[in-house]
Amino acid sequence: MKRIYLLTVLFVAFAAGAFAQRTMDLTLTSHKVGPSSTSRHEIANGEKFLYDAGGLGVYYFSWTIKNLGPDSLMPGDTLKFKSAFGTNFVYQFPASGSGSSLKKDSSITIVPSANGGAITLSPNSSVVSSSTDPNIPWCDSGYAVKGPSNTAITLTNAANDKLCNTVEITWWVTGINTVTGQNDGFILYPNPASGKLNVKFDFGTGAKVAVLLRDITGKVVLNKDMGNMSGMSTFSLDVSNLTSGLYTAELFYGEQHIVSKINVQ
Repeated sequence: MKRIYLLTVLFVAFAAGAFAQRTMDLTLTSHKVGPSSTSRHEIANGEKFLYDAGGLGVYYFSWTIKNLGPDSLMPGDTLKFKSAFGTNFVYQFPASGSGSSLKKDSSITIVPSANGGAITLSPNSSVVSSSTDPNIPWCDSGYAVKGPSNTAITLTNAANDKLCNTVEITWWVTGINTVTGQNDGFILYPNPASGKLNVKFDFGTGAKVAVLLRDITGKVVLNKDMGNMSGMSTFSLDVSNLTSGLYTAELFYGEQHIVSKINVQ
């Protein structure tokens, strides 16, 4: 009888702890981004991002949030992050082990688990044509819910759970004059490239031709005017001075614009 009574007391105590209203001040102290999972840096005002409907615009993110108390996040609680243009992410505190709680004055860094933290930017529904906007507010926020009740935990200073910067995003939206991929006759080889990148394309009856390369942030790292070209033509670009990584190659001829991808090693 005493054992049953003790178990009942323990259950009631656990339930009271799990469902009691808790209060805390969650502060989003950092939102980082980078071209790889090992090279993230703090998002800064004026940061340049690229969204490409052809499949680029992939970045690696992480968020760090600090609990200023007075209560703790405990096993079973869920921490949620709402990203400005990527997918929203959820972290549930495990029952034990590292990262099983977030006590007062402690911080935790969350990395999206899918693809090692890789996120492809998702454009605003109003984006219908290729353009560059230098004044986009990038705001990420974090909030928490408790246990199986899935009810929000009271935040004493809701302004702290949001971190904002003004950034520049170049939106490349596939349209009638923009084609992505090498299946459209825009041939780049070798791929990956190291010293020399060859470009092959059929320019038909002739057109004024230019080609440029952009890094993953959208920065133009090579821009070359090829003059007028016609028929099946091949020319080379020197990429020996470029840092290893993913780049986009843009081919302009007449009124046409074709985008493809290239790896530089």
